[in-house]
Amino acid sequence: MEGEGWLAVAVLLLVTLFVLAGWLWGAPLLLLPVGVLAVVAVMLWPRYSLYSLYALAPLSVPFSTMWPGLPSDFWCPTEPMAAMLLVLLTLRLLQQRGLWAHELLAEPVFWAITLFMAWLGISALASTMPVVSVKYVLVRLWFVVTFFYLSYLELRHQPQRVVHMLWPYLLSLAVVAVYTMWQQGAMGLFDRYAAQHSCTPFFPDHTSYGAALAFALPMSMGLARAGRSGFMRMVACLLAALFAVALVLSFTRAAWLSLVLAGGVWLLCIVRMPIRRVLLMGAVAALLLVLAWPHLLQLLRSTEAESSGGLANHVRSMTNITTDDSNVERINRWSCAWRMFLDRPMLGFGPGTYQFTYAPYQRARYITMASTGLGINGGAHSEYLGLLAEGGAFVALSFIALIIISLLKAMVLSVLMPVGPSRALMLSMLVGFAAYAAHSALNSFLDIDKLAAPFWLSVALFVAMHRHEG
Repeated sequence: MEGEGWLAVAVLLLVTLFVLAGWLWGAPLLLLPVGVLAVVAVMLWPRYSLYSLYALAPLSVPFSTMWPGLPSDFWCPTEPMAAMLLVLLTLRLLQQRGLWAHELLAEPVFWAITLFMAWLGISALASTMPVVSVKYVLVRLWFVVTFFYLSYLELRHQPQRVVHMLWPYLLSLAVVAVYTMWQQGAMGLFDRYAAQHSCTPFFPDHTSYGAALAFALPMSMGLARAGRSGFMRMVACLLAALFAVALVLSFTRAAWLSLVLAGGVWLLCIVRMPIRRVLLMGAVAALLLVLAWPHLLQLLRSTEAESSGGLANHVRSMTNITTDDSNVERINRWSCAWRMFLDRPMLGFGPGTYQFTYAPYQRARYITMASTGLGINGGAHSEYLGLLAEGGAFVALSFIALIIISLLKAMVLSVLMPVGPSRALMLSMLVGFAAYAAHSALNSFLDIDKLAAPFWLSVALFVAMHRHEG
């Protein structure tokens, strides 16, 4: 690393230490040097600031933990740094034509992202809560610009540079995993209730933590295959083992299920199945699911196991949609989102407003101990249905198009690329991305830096590799 690179790392390390000190001792004044150092780092070393954002994402904490009582909250220091990078990129785009990635105009993924963000902005203008929606759209915007566009600029000529972003993210997440298991061990390592909030303040709860681990596990396995030295491969193997144990102990059923489904995508890529055959199999599977749905619904309703403190019973409870409060509450949120969409199908209620507006749409038969008449406890428990309710049909369809195009692009690459470290790394990113795509049906976390970072990095890598290999 160059001399200025080490200096940038030192400055950004100080940013992290000040933030952690502010959290531990509740001293908001410690954030003053954070702001100064972050501005210096972003202005002088935007590339290393981008790399550092991947390291800081798993370690960021809510600003409210240091300064309670604020009307709004954000992840510190990543969100302010991402916002500064957005401003800096805008200014430099006006000065340096080389930063314009014109080749993206030929990429369907880019247009799906553009349509998604544009319609999200339009729905914010018609929002039932404009202030909430504008902040939500801004957060999404600087995550897309930072983790997709700036990452793509780094990768478009040298896709192998993705390791400079993966390693910082995975090592930082490993720190959080160790911390979480240590916290959990004090209350019961194999207890579901102990797992729910052991990951705070780095993650809101165990569901987002489990989603990040499901993303990170295949990526670390890819680094174990693509590492340049035996030492790096050994470290990656240790990370993979750590993430696997942490994922099991997270008691996140959606993350477990998503990895199983993503494993099917991995098998299709390993045998290099042609895309046309994959699409045909997908259509047949969807048709069979529709035909068998009444019987599956009856089977699900007959399951009596409920999610409890034990690991085995927690697994069996996945199919209980009758008496398990967690599953019934998820159905409650989904049905509310669907009814909200039917009321405002084109523009929705406004980005980020679901938790404030869904309460009147609840039905008595789905009310659980987790339900609230105040409508302030969580989101739609689905990225897709949440976007339908908040942004309308065009927002949801553009996001689904983004997911499908990205998956197909990566699967085409898996067929075309020769066996080797680059293909192994790309496959690992594909499996993590597919896991999150499946997980998105059950939860929504793309407004959190910990999940936005690997998600948009994966999309950027697929596009960069496609252009590099094509």
